[in-house]
Amino acid sequence: MGDGTVHALVLTGSGFGASSCYGIGVMKRLIQNPSPHAGNQVVDPEIYSGTVFSAFNIAIMASQMAGSNADTLDALERIWLEEITSQEDLLTRLGLPRQNGVYRLRLDPRSFFDPRTLLRDPTKPFRNLLNDVSFLSRSFSSRLSQFLTSKKPLSKRLLDFPDIADFFDTSPLAKLLEKHIDLNRLRNSDRQLRIVATDWVTGTPAVYGQEDLTYQQILASLAVFALFPRPIINGHPIAGGGIASPTPIRPAVDAAVQLGAKKLILHVVYLRPKLQNIDPPKMPNTFDTFNRLTYLQMKGLELRTLQQGIRTDDRRKRPSSPLEITAHCYRPKKPLWDVLEVLDYDRDKAQKFIEYGFNDAMTHDCEAEDCANV
Repeated sequence: MGDGTVHALVLTGSGFGASSCYGIGVMKRLIQNPSPHAGNQVVDPEIYSGTVFSAFNIAIMASQMAGSNADTLDALERIWLEEITSQEDLLTRLGLPRQNGVYRLRLDPRSFFDPRTLLRDPTKPFRNLLNDVSFLSRSFSSRLSQFLTSKKPLSKRLLDFPDIADFFDTSPLAKLLEKHIDLNRLRNSDRQLRIVATDWVTGTPAVYGQEDLTYQQILASLAVFALFPRPIINGHPIAGGGIASPTPIRPAVDAAVQLGAKKLILHVVYLRPKLQNIDPPKMPNTFDTFNRLTYLQMKGLELRTLQQGIRTDDRRKRPSSPLEITAHCYRPKKPLWDVLEVLDYDRDKAQKFIEYGFNDAMTHDCEAEDCANV
């Protein structure tokens, strides 16, 4: 930061499943290859900010687990392709569960017929069944007690009773975090990390830096809406940051101010294309209506957080040295996922999305992508 210029990578929370690999492709182009819009230099980010599954990606990158940007990025790609995602095979086509490193469905009877599991550990399906029955029994007992003692109307109590998140076991994801993210290494890193989640009570962003980061906080950011369990942190349930802050720019700007930067170059990676790049179907249908409604809502929220993040009040605190901000935006040319693929961890798709991200960053056009200078 000899001239006071800082680069920040901001990975948004507007995608799920394997679509988070798009950001890896963008980083491969920026970090491992010189880019014309970056002055024909490789980008060396001092700040990483992200949410939802991108939080996992930036935690790996900020830790510099392999010793350098390029090597750490290669390691991150291997984790995705070898431990998180899996390829479709004959067994999955026959209806057996797809292997992944993120979650397991509780009480899934298919595990008793899965030779991949039975050959490695024949007792595992039975142990999982006992643990699942115990966990769900405790959850049911707690919910029943709340149902019987609550003073809410019956209709409201019935709506409060079920929670689909009880059926998602995210212990594989917790083990993945502990295996690959060294919190001590993160705390001693010269990179600034900002992981964003959502306080489920207040609806406000919860921002975590690496100084006192915990695995629970990372898990909270990764919690996919209503599907994954929401950890309790400081008495509040915390969920995926894509709800309150799908474009976590403000934490990156705040980090740049703390570093004493004079110029901040943001590289904002979206996982959704511009809406005009999504062709509506020839015949209207309910699924497309819901999908486009989701895109419209996210588009408005992303735009507001982009504007609010860039026009930060922090420059009023430093009137003699205003922070000059340039924001480069990277978006896929076509949709990477739809609402039926939220939990799709397919290896072929992951590789394809990495390639998409690399190519889109290589052909980056600031005018077409509405890049901003403030």
